[in-house]
Amino acid sequence: ISLSQSVDQDLTLADGEEFQNKCILMVAKSGAGNAVLTPANLAGGTTITFDTDKDYSILKFMDGEWYQVAGSATVA
Repeated sequence: ISLSQSVDQDLTLADGEEFQNKCILMVAKSGAGNAVLTPANLAGGTTITFDTDKDYSILKFMDGEWYQVAGSATVA
């Protein structure tokens, strides 16, 4: 993700395949907005927010939900 906007950018993530992995990285951020990812099914919350340079989320799809197994992005 590269973001230079002053408003939040909304992103979505569809369900995956069982045991699929995803790694998402905020490569660059120069504006005031955040990248807000809304997976179709997220364990422990409804969104993942990337609000600083180099924020990341490593996700694994298991039992019908995405789980953040590591990362600095915020699950809420």
